[in-house]
Amino acid sequence: MILIPGNAQNIGSRQQQQDAFGFSDLSDAVFRKHGGVLAVVADGMGGMAHGDAASREALQAFLQSYARKTEAEPVQEALRRSLSESNSAVFQEALGLGAAEEMGTTLVAVAIKEDQMHWISAGDSGIFVLRDGELTAVNAPHIYGAELDEQLAQGNITPEQAAAHPEREALTSFLGLERVSIVDRSVRPFRIREGDTIILASDGLFKTLTTEEIVSSADADPQTMCEALLKRTLDAKRPYQDNVTIVAIHAAKDRPSVVTPPTPATVRNSGAHAVSDTQPLPRGRRRSWLAAVMMVIALCVVAGYIFFMFFRGGANPDPAVKSAPVKNLTPARDGDAFEPAAIPPVDRLPGAQPQNPPETPRQESQPVEGKPAEPKKGDGANKPAPEGQC
Repeated sequence: MILIPGNAQNIGSRQQQQDAFGFSDLSDAVFRKHGGVLAVVADGMGGMAHGDAASREALQAFLQSYARKTEAEPVQEALRRSLSESNSAVFQEALGLGAAEEMGTTLVAVAIKEDQMHWISAGDSGIFVLRDGELTAVNAPHIYGAELDEQLAQGNITPEQAAAHPEREALTSFLGLERVSIVDRSVRPFRIREGDTIILASDGLFKTLTTEEIVSSADADPQTMCEALLKRTLDAKRPYQDNVTIVAIHAAKDRPSVVTPPTPATVRNSGAHAVSDTQPLPRGRRRSWLAAVMMVIALCVVAGYIFFMFFRGGANPDPAVKSAPVKNLTPARDGDAFEPAAIPPVDRLPGAQPQNPPETPRQESQPVEGKPAEPKKGDGANKPAPEGQC
């Protein structure tokens, strides 16, 4: 299996690009053996100060921290450590700008090592798996709407009150505070299959396009897919369109005839971090003389087999000897099917409130010591939004 990245980004109708994204060093084969391929998306909070600086600082700190991972450190612990250091970096930046508790960003990250994916998130940016024409949300958004839905389930408020609450989309966790109130992460990795596409995106994508529109834009080439999703988002011409960032990693079939080490291709500027795409090198041409030699060898093998069977047939072979059936040598892969049983179970620390969003893989929501974050307004909170748009 080879992993092929793609990405696309646009400022939308905003005055600043407050999204940032990046990958680990895809050319470092030694690091990939224990660290895998890392992808990160951060979405600075437009309703707060310095959203662009927050996302850039978070991205840079996370990438640098994860790059220090050693072979002995588990991937999941490296993600946890990197998120903690990223939060500290944003918090210190906010102190330096005189914007303590008024500067923040979301962050989602995945690390894919061989066929196993680990992830971590804070805020409302999304991680999705596209498999066999179905899109599954991996993480749950940290928004006040989750608490409203719990109150609805308990009968404390009406469906209309839950849906129309003005703070429904307000973030309840993000980077930039002294301590992050909630961090979701995979407890153990789950397997990805050939043909899967992992998508990381800011909410400018999935709050504009429907699930069906995202799925219908699927393409085996992740760069083509990202560009198609971006075009479709902008073609919707939503008023106050948020920044849009899309990162995709496609798991393609690994063929012996394809040279897989990544090589730098087009460099796209994310507005926060320069990212190098990588593609597998094309299949080399087979020389005609090699084909001729192989044909001669094949003919010799066939002739030898006929000659052997002819003389063996005259030696009265034992009719009781039967050929053994060919066994299925395909190894079993536990959890290969993308079903709830294959998703990491919830692993919460005492005091955490469970969240079970519909059609969302199970996850860990881990509170961190300290004062919980008060709901904060995200991008667009200081601008009127049309009906149906948050």
